[in-house]
Amino acid sequence: MAFEALEARKRIFGPQHDNTLRSSATMGAALISAAQYKDAQSILETTLADCELSGKEGTKVDIMYSLGVLYHLTGQQLKAEAVLKEAVERTSSKSWESRHDTIIFMHYLAKIYCQQGRYREGEELALRARESSVKEFGEHDTATLGSTTTLAHLYFVQGRYREAAVLQEQTLNYCEALFGKENISTHDVRHTLARTYNKQGHTAEAEKLYFQANSGYIEILGDGHKLAIESSAELAEFFLSQGRLQHAIPILEKNIEKCHRVMGGQHSATIRYSSKLGYAYCLLSRFNEAESVLKNAQEALEKNFREENHAEPQEDMLSQILAFNTLVTIYHIQGRLNEARPLLDKLAETGMEKEGGNDLNTSRYVENLEAFRAHASTIYTL
Repeated sequence: MAFEALEARKRIFGPQHDNTLRSSATMGAALISAAQYKDAQSILETTLADCELSGKEGTKVDIMYSLGVLYHLTGQQLKAEAVLKEAVERTSSKSWESRHDTIIFMHYLAKIYCQQGRYREGEELALRARESSVKEFGEHDTATLGSTTTLAHLYFVQGRYREAAVLQEQTLNYCEALFGKENISTHDVRHTLARTYNKQGHTAEAEKLYFQANSGYIEILGDGHKLAIESSAELAEFFLSQGRLQHAIPILEKNIEKCHRVMGGQHSATIRYSSKLGYAYCLLSRFNEAESVLKNAQEALEKNFREENHAEPQEDMLSQILAFNTLVTIYHIQGRLNEARPLLDKLAETGMEKEGGNDLNTSRYVENLEAFRAHASTIYTL
């Protein structure tokens, strides 16, 4: 229905009319939220070209931001960086609204640098965005909170947990004062602060915040919402890290059911949680259940690779690593070495063909691949 309405606007007003362009931009953003990335990219790139012809600068900048987010989510990091850099340049004017947009674009670009492992550049950009926002709009502005959150994340991924926690605690206080304790943004900050406390070894404080955030997401959004599912999964991972498998497994089992219902069996989230559930089953020596879950994940991954259907390509790679590694472990324990060998060979032959480049996730993938090869040589000598 929405696509038909958009086509009707194009026929009535023309593709370069302001009404059509804004509707197209809204549609593209909605498709990103629904993880329909191919359709979103097609609409947004076409609309951006129409904006170039029409000269509608404001709408163009909105579309550039959406495209930057889309490219980032789908692993097209060079495109994401280029389009966001251009958006920053175009909004660096003297108007209040443009300056506000510039800061938002800057801290999102800093996120991309972070994912690429370019921490120094990301930190410099996030600091600049935060300082500008505090000066222009104050500590409590949304742009300030966003850039502070990005800066805290940069500290977190570098292992600078104390610095990250200080910023996250400040942001949580601001969010509770501005939005209330039962607000999505407030729960987002609780969730990230829980991660930091967990890394610092403050597990009691972390568990409390994980539960608060998860309960809040479920209460506000429903248990089938993406944020509720993701926070449940992270709570399960928290239990896994503590060896509390009996707490983790029921959460993962429920998450997989929800993902199948809401997103389908081939979605990256379904595959990811299936891989982790198989790993948890394996730790409890529930090998038959583990093998069944992991084989389902493996089949879904192979279908995604054949069809080039990746909502989250980097996550699919990491899920593949975990699923294959756990299956190899099971086969090794059970003495099924002939079944273990093809998995190792297959990963070694095809893995790097799926995702090349020098970004951080690919580097991790290479490290895991080398570990697989070492493991394989051990198996071959048995």
